[in-house]
Amino acid sequence: MLVISRTSGDSVMFGSETLLTVVKIDEDGAELQFSRGSNGEVLARQYVKRNDSTGLDELDIEVCVVDIRVFGEGTPTKVRLGIQAPRDLSVHRYEVYQAIRRESQPF
Repeated sequence: MLVISRTSGDSVMFGSETLLTVVKIDEDGAELQFSRGSNGEVLARQYVKRNDSTGLDELDIEVCVVDIRVFGEGTPTKVRLGIQAPRDLSVHRYEVYQAIRRESQPF
């Protein structure tokens, strides 16, 4: 299982088409949204409690809310996501995916 920490508004990229975005975090869980393509077609949007999971059957992805982190004044600011995906499917924090794309594009 891959574990990635994200804040509200942060995303994880699966392959080159599917994006998982953390919409909102509270003390009990997080609202997660899967979308696809350049038009951002929403595939699923679900509130997931700590230690529960959601996923996309078509890509064989499962995402579990492992932990909620609170920093500062008691407001939940980070969610730790446990991700299970097929070995042949790349999984990157979205900012890393963007950096890889920039480096691989010719000038």
